[in-house]
Amino acid sequence: MSVCVEGLIKNDFYDLDNIEAVEAELYYTSKKLNDYFHLEGEDQYISGMDYGEYRVYSETHHMFMLILKKGYWHVCPGYRYHQLFTPPLFVRQGFYDIVKALEKKEIWYCDEFHLDNCGDDKWDYDKQSFEDWLAFINNKYGTIKEFPIEEVMSSNKTLFTAVPVYHDNFRKIKCIK
Repeated sequence: MSVCVEGLIKNDFYDLDNIEAVEAELYYTSKKLNDYFHLEGEDQYISGMDYGEYRVYSETHHMFMLILKKGYWHVCPGYRYHQLFTPPLFVRQGFYDIVKALEKKEIWYCDEFHLDNCGDDKWDYDKQSFEDWLAFINNKYGTIKEFPIEEVMSSNKTLFTAVPVYHDNFRKIKCIK
């Protein structure tokens, strides 16, 4: 079974019906990412608006796509969920870099079946906000756990046994640089 890791970075943008505001937000975010990562030419983050999906993406950068949703950025790195827990934690480091570039301090991780590929009648990825997602997850699974950095780094198992959703405020960042 293939399960992708997804990230949610909270933002203050909710006006998805205002195309001019969406375009401005996409441009502003792509500029922040390009400035932070010093990207030029074909490596740059660019924005796109296809079929109601508002994206900032790079064809070459390792965290290649962010989708603008109501109150959050959905970060799609293209990695598997288990890779989030595989030392030396390069996937977590990538999320950390995106969070820093966007001048935020935290992220929520989940597998694809708890966000865009959910299939639960109480969650509508296309319409609901970050707060709706958080309420849905808390109602269905209880309080979201903090990313278990100590357990991951001290585990001698090949595959870390993880729950499907975590919060990470990077207080104990032990990622590669």
